Amino acid sequence: LHALGVAAGFQDEVLFTKLADALAGHRTDDAEIQAALGDACAYFARNDEAAAAYTHSLRAEDDPRVREQLGLALLRLNDPARAAGCFRHIVDSADAERLWMVYQLVVALQAQGMHAEALDTLNVVTAAFPPVAGVKDWQKLRKVSEKDAGR
Repeated sequence: LHALGVAAGFQDEVLFTKLADALAGHRTDDAEIQAALGDACAYFARNDEAAAAYTHSLRAEDDPRVREQLGLALLRLNDPARAAGCFRHIVDSADAERLWMVYQLVVALQAQGMHAEALDTLNVVTAAFPPVAGVKDWQKLRKVSEKDAGR
């Protein structure tokens, strides 16, 4: 873990690659190592590897922070359909400080032309966070999806 932190801290992708190759293969059942590996992969924009590491981490131990990081990696990979489940706990727990991730999910759904899914997500968000309905940025998202979904 310390070595991964040093490699990322010094922006040494060569060192990181050596460490990642040594750790990824045989430590897939260690949630902490896989989460750190995912963080470092995300830092170096290795989003496929980050998603894989976060997935291994979550198989070993469920952690909302790791789930969020997996969701963000999937958004960077243009896979909002898979990312959607990663952010559900934000709405369920009414965590307004983390709502920006759900906003990014809606934007990504719209970019993929998934306006019905975007509207469903917006409906869930406004039910859990009624003040969101009056926020201009969220209203714009709704207008775009209503128009493009044919509603």
